[in-house]
Amino acid sequence: MSDSTTWRFRLPSWLPTPADFVKATIEPTGIFYIIWLFFVMLAFIYNGVAIPFREAFDIYDGVEYQNSWLTCDSVADAIYLADLIIIKPRIQFIENGFVMVNFKRCAKHYLRQLSFKLDVASVIPFDLLGLIHGKPTARYRILRFLKFPVMLEFFDRTDLRVSAGFAVRLAKTIICLIYVIHVESCGYYAFNRIHGLNASDWSIGNQNNNPYIYSFYVATKMATSIGNLPHATNSLEFIFMTVYWLTGVYISAILIGQVIDILDSRSAEKEAYKKLMNATLTYLKRIRAPERDIDMVRTWFNHNWSQQKTLDENMLIDALPLKLKKDVLVDVHYKTLSKVSLFKNCEKTMIFDLICKLKPVLFLPGALICEKGEVGMEMYIVKQGFVEVVGGPDNSIVYVTLKEGSVFGEISLLALKGKNIRTATVRSKGYSTLFRLTKSDFEEAMKNYPTAYNHLKRKAQKMLTKDKRKADEKAKAIEVKEMEEVGPNGSLEIIPDYRKLSKMSMAVDQIMERIKSCRLQNVEKSGVEPDDEATLNEDLSSLPEESVSRIDSEGNLQELSD
Repeated sequence: MSDSTTWRFRLPSWLPTPADFVKATIEPTGIFYIIWLFFVMLAFIYNGVAIPFREAFDIYDGVEYQNSWLTCDSVADAIYLADLIIIKPRIQFIENGFVMVNFKRCAKHYLRQLSFKLDVASVIPFDLLGLIHGKPTARYRILRFLKFPVMLEFFDRTDLRVSAGFAVRLAKTIICLIYVIHVESCGYYAFNRIHGLNASDWSIGNQNNNPYIYSFYVATKMATSIGNLPHATNSLEFIFMTVYWLTGVYISAILIGQVIDILDSRSAEKEAYKKLMNATLTYLKRIRAPERDIDMVRTWFNHNWSQQKTLDENMLIDALPLKLKKDVLVDVHYKTLSKVSLFKNCEKTMIFDLICKLKPVLFLPGALICEKGEVGMEMYIVKQGFVEVVGGPDNSIVYVTLKEGSVFGEISLLALKGKNIRTATVRSKGYSTLFRLTKSDFEEAMKNYPTAYNHLKRKAQKMLTKDKRKADEKAKAIEVKEMEEVGPNGSLEIIPDYRKLSKMSMAVDQIMERIKSCRLQNVEKSGVEPDDEATLNEDLSSLPEESVSRIDSEGNLQELSD
């Protein structure tokens, strides 16, 4: 008999074991728990709708519908039980400032809560008593309504989780309004059943319509005070209509008021923003600003709202504690700022402080961010969009296009003597959003890092020297290339030797003075009137060419023979 072979497999370390599932706990703000609450809420809504509907409209609770109702009841009860036994005992909680993640402590905490007692009561199978009547009866499931807090919890947690919280609040209010009308329609039909479906002209039996749809229609008109309701014919009908109308109007007024408040709060920020924009545009018109500038300001306000939904984005995050604010900003900007050549190998704490000083700025298409020759006072990081480094006549030449994450202007923060002048013009290519770090904010942050500040100054000076050397070498290479490109048909400018020309000019002046003196001596001897200046110059022009040739190659005057 051969020995049996035992095969053993080692599971990957990342794969959870059954023990991990047993001890696992659930974060109450996590997406998994919110999704689970959604399914529990659907089970509660089913019970909330089906129980009064089946009790009032007995025509839909016959034998032919029992299998369908039983299946839906079983699914809803299974969700209730899973929530009670599996999910709720694992929900983490906070105790003395610490998040408790131990399964046993979480389970004990849940057992002490009121929600545990309500959850247990909501799954008591009183509907089994319906077997006494020979069929399940919906009224015995009335305890399923005790799960109502789950619906409120779902909407509250979803409101905090999503950015469009107003939509969640609006959906909750509309669901409540529709449910009130549903309950009133069930009550209206139940009253007709008790009073008699054909007892009077007011009764529903005289209508050739679907009973539930007609009841829902009447309940909607009562709840919203539309009027044109069926006329009551006796005291009992009058009392029922009055009570229903008062309760319906009161509840509907509360819910409709909540809808209005939700919509008003949604548009409150936008209205305040538009009010500020209109005040700014009115001021520009009052000071007679050019229409082009007014259009640019209007465009800036509209685009700023579409991007940020606020005038000052910093206000939204300034409300956070300093440490939390720093953590959020570091996660967003640290990777970009640490790549800046000036800040490489710097202390992380220093970079963290600089990140907290960044402020968003929005630029319109074609707007100049900085101009060549101006004094630089800030550094920019491209957050969204593209910017161009331009030059040439009318900034028509685009040297390079900077995309998201690019940085420029960092040298100007150090204010090196004569070195903080912008060397290029930067222009926004389209709508762009940049983060700006001003010189004053930079110096304020660097007060705590004097050694690093001096190191950055030396590093910036080296970077400038290196850039200047590269620029000189490039210019020299271009000059040599241009000289090499001059061919036989090209023309070169001949640069004269001004030193030799100066000597030649002096020699000519000496010759002219000597000739004049000789002529004057001859005139005095002969007694003839001297010639005028024009005559002398004319005579000089008639001198032989060999007289001029007596000036040597160095430009010195040689003795002339008589």
